[in-house]
Amino acid sequence: VDVSPLRRVNQSLYLLCTGARDSAFKSVKTIAECLADELINAAK
Repeated sequence: VDVSPLRRVNQSLYLLCTGARDSAFKSVKTIAECLADELINAAK
């Protein structure tokens, strides 16, 4: 199934933000630190 490039970008940003928000919830890490961790893990 072909997927629009814009949809792929939107979906990846959504998943990154959701993962960062979930990992920052009730955590001592800030949302910025969690987002940085998500970006680093996504690059691996």
